[in-house]
Amino acid sequence: MGCMKRNLKTKKIGELIYQFFESNKLDKKKESIDFLKLWRGVMGKDIFRETKNIYLRNKILHVYVQNSKLKQDLNYNKMKILKKINDFNLELEEIVFH
Repeated sequence: MGCMKRNLKTKKIGELIYQFFESNKLDKKKESIDFLKLWRGVMGKDIFRETKNIYLRNKILHVYVQNSKLKQDLNYNKMKILKKINDFNLELEEIVFH
């Protein structure tokens, strides 16, 4: 009977792992790559080169900016940038420049 329980648990864990991979397919990686292309398209290649570690978390876009002057300019234009990005139906709530 102990073996039977172990097999049932293993099956349930296996099902959970399968469900996890099904709900988190590699498409997530593709979406992030497409998002970087979108960021470059919206901001241009010069600004794109000055920004690093661009990622989304909880509908907040985080962007690391190497140039402090550029960071200040981006913060000043944050709402315009947010609107341009949201024109692509991303529904971001905020952009944080680090």
